[in-house]
Amino acid sequence: MMEVTKYFDPIQELGKGSYGKVLLAIHRSSGQLVAVKTLRKEKTPMDNFLVEYGISLSLSCHPHIIRTHEIAFHTITNYVFVQEVAPAGTLQSIVKPNVGMSEDLGKHCAPQIASALDFMHSQGIVHRDIKLDNILLMDYECHMFK
Repeated sequence: MMEVTKYFDPIQELGKGSYGKVLLAIHRSSGQLVAVKTLRKEKTPMDNFLVEYGISLSLSCHPHIIRTHEIAFHTITNYVFVQEVAPAGTLQSIVKPNVGMSEDLGKHCAPQIASALDFMHSQGIVHRDIKLDNILLMDYECHMFK
């Protein structure tokens, strides 16, 4: 057991849900920006956390799935693991309400997401929460989606 701040300097909250949150943080020894995912113990049994972490780690080899680092621990109140950060945000942030996205962007994004989903399905895993907020942008030019 250890506190997140022992090895990471949180910068800001990237997202929040009913089970936990994701923080943008700097790894103190390397200076690397990372996403620190925290899941509240009161809402998440340890075996569920271990399954989520294990699945995330096993899918990390695919180029269009967020990389999960081999860092997992717990605090008094949370289970924690560390992932690659998506510096350009989510697809939701660039889709215009009542307009959508350009055809070119869709043609570029769709094959990458389809490839990730195909890989997940080949591993016997179904995503269950595909939405614009869960499609991450790895660059501001929208070349790489995860």
